[in-house]
Amino acid sequence: MSNEDEQPALKSFTLVLPVWNEREVIEPVVQEILSVPELACIRLLLVDDGSTDGSAELLDGLETKDGRCAALHLPHGGKDRALWAAFGRVETDWLGIMDSDGQYDPRDLVELFRQADTNIAAVWGVRARRHDNRWRKIISRAGRLAKRLILGSCTVQDTGCGIWVAQTRFVRDLNALCPEPAGQVHCHLPELISTRGGRIAEQAIRHRSRLGGQAKYGALNRMGPGLRSLLQARSMLRAASRG
Repeated sequence: MSNEDEQPALKSFTLVLPVWNEREVIEPVVQEILSVPELACIRLLLVDDGSTDGSAELLDGLETKDGRCAALHLPHGGKDRALWAAFGRVETDWLGIMDSDGQYDPRDLVELFRQADTNIAAVWGVRARRHDNRWRKIISRAGRLAKRLILGSCTVQDTGCGIWVAQTRFVRDLNALCPEPAGQVHCHLPELISTRGGRIAEQAIRHRSRLGGQAKYGALNRMGPGLRSLLQARSMLRAASRG
């Protein structure tokens, strides 16, 4: 833990929420975030990844009602492209990511941010007790093994965790490094940050069952994009190490 002068202020923090067909849950998730006293001053960037269930209109309504919220609408291109677009628009020194399905507790953002200081590039969440089915856990373990084989290591324990914070400068230029991401390259950002000389800390976080709706990525539709993403991440890391 750094001293108070070295810790960034939450007012210089933007939280990015990628949204794809989360009409049932997005409003309660945003309300829960803004009800946390320590998060009252942050900015929310709500990134609509081409939703077709009415989520886009809800995001526009949230933007109209609360000046802390901004909606960004994109054609459907997957989570990678949604995040890449958001990172290029963040103006604050720090940003955070939280999935919009209600499985993460926004109070954990405060704990992640408390670890952040000028000597740390990112703080990654680690799900202490995962509320996923057994099959998804098996697929996650297989993914970690594939990652070690292709990238050589896993920088963090929980590479697929959907809540983390980072210094914006480490991820702002991802459109240039990887303009056509396969869909899961974001899972390998800890390795990119580390390759660029950034120090990464980890913090145990809570994990909950979904508030509603359905999971967007099953085991089968993750395998192909997962392998392509690993190969893209390897190329991206090599380019970053040369640069």
